[in-house]
Amino acid sequence: MKEENAVFKLSKNKDIITNKFKFSNKINLVLDDNLRFNGVVNQDKSIITGFMGSKRDFYPIKLYKKGKFYVGNWNLSGYRHLNPNDLKLSMKEVNSSYTVYPMLGTYWVSDFKHEKNKISFKDYKTGLKFEGLLSTSEMVLNISLAENHITKTTFKKIKNYSKSNTFSASIK
Repeated sequence: MKEENAVFKLSKNKDIITNKFKFSNKINLVLDDNLRFNGVVNQDKSIITGFMGSKRDFYPIKLYKKGKFYVGNWNLSGYRHLNPNDLKLSMKEVNSSYTVYPMLGTYWVSDFKHEKNKISFKDYKTGLKFEGLLSTSEMVLNISLAENHITKTTFKKIKNYSKSNTFSASIK
């Protein structure tokens, strides 16, 4: 296949990452320090089968030709056929400070920070960064990838769930 100029775009309602590259049979892109895409184009150029690499894991993805573009969905869950309908985060006090634990989801919390009503942490498997505000009834979090805002979600406190502060957010 002759190399052609192309543009890789990661988007959700708007472009999050844009990367120019040479299109060929094999595609290997470094999108930022923690994000990469590797793929192979099939013989009739109708499908790119590949992997999105985020931090330490690779997530399978197929991109299908739609007109002049290849389009697909990147599922960040390690359990793509067992996705829960909602995510839960449990905040627990440990040695007079708080930490966050995921429950029934695939997020692995690291770099947790909590100061007054501000909260932030990263998911070390995907590279997603969560920052927001914590109140007694909810956590409102902005979610970003590669320093680009993706979405905002609200985790509502679940009453009488456990002895810890447990918050839940529905997946959309």
